[in-house]
Amino acid sequence: MKKDRETLGFHSISAYRNELFAFSIISIILFHFVGDFLDSTTATGIAIMPANMFADIISSIGVEIFALLSGLGLYFSFRKNSDVQRFYKKRFIRILVPYGIFGCVAWLVLTVISKKDFWYYIYNFSLMSFWNSGNVMLWYIAFILVMYLAFPLIFAIINSEHSGRNTLITLAIMYLILFACENNSTSIYSDVEIALWRMPVFVVGTYFGKLAYEKRQFKISDYVFFIAVFAQKFLFLFLEIFSDGEGAANPFNVIYDFTHKYFRIFSGLYSLGLIFILVVIFRFFNSGIVSKISLPISKITLELYITHVTIRNISRALNLPIGKFWFFLIYISLSIIVTILINVVSNIIIQRINNGSKQKLRHCR
Repeated sequence: MKKDRETLGFHSISAYRNELFAFSIISIILFHFVGDFLDSTTATGIAIMPANMFADIISSIGVEIFALLSGLGLYFSFRKNSDVQRFYKKRFIRILVPYGIFGCVAWLVLTVISKKDFWYYIYNFSLMSFWNSGNVMLWYIAFILVMYLAFPLIFAIINSEHSGRNTLITLAIMYLILFACENNSTSIYSDVEIALWRMPVFVVGTYFGKLAYEKRQFKISDYVFFIAVFAQKFLFLFLEIFSDGEGAANPFNVIYDFTHKYFRIFSGLYSLGLIFILVVIFRFFNSGIVSKISLPISKITLELYITHVTIRNISRALNLPIGKFWFFLIYISLSIIVTILINVVSNIIIQRINNGSKQKLRHCR
């Protein structure tokens, strides 16, 4: 279904949310395969140039887009109904039901493969293995659960009278804390930094949700900002080419070392610019085909993420050739089949839980 060509604004991000979600999960899957391919291949030069270009330009940016869109969507949801208890129930059921269905089996398989005991299984299934030991297999689930818990506070800050100023102050505090952790790195921080640096992006996404909800149009300054943060990615690649690895002896190295050390900040900025570019592209082509393909994908992104990363990790534990394209097609096909099954079963369970709650509410009345 083609979308109306409204004036570009933050509401455009919401209008193309399905397409952006589809892009994010597809890019994450391809990023994982590209990494596995580059780790396993002996090819060099032109043969691996497309893979290197993807790794350099797209990389793991789908995660930032995913986090930003999650914040944006939650703002709309909470703005329509700010009942905290209802919000927690809806969100936690939505994520814990599919995770519980697949996670209990997946972690059991990995526990058996690694010949560990029952407590190791509980340690992983509870997601404590991420926060305590840095087991990143399903780190995004652990991350988003924390953001759900914090969301009413985030919403209060962003929906306050001086929302822009308060959001900037919040982001400044978050980044100062992250800078301090980065420069006084501990094993605990190193284990979970993959999630910590995505928290400000989630907050920015929530603020974008407010601007989208209010149908705020892009100003000239917004265009300049989005283009600048998109272009800085290519400045980073330029610095990487001219950096010779000899520290401060090369003037390019000083800037490159800084941008490399704090690359997650620049990735977050790049994601904002990339989202803008993608929205412009989607709007220009206004393709009904893209919308139809994106819609079903966007509805199963959570389940597809869970199944994809888990089957990939099980395959790695079994020393299967995850870097081979033919095997990639096999485990992605399996991921899609399992995803559809989990989605169907999850929806049935969630519907029964909701129906049970409605019946209890009627009895109470």
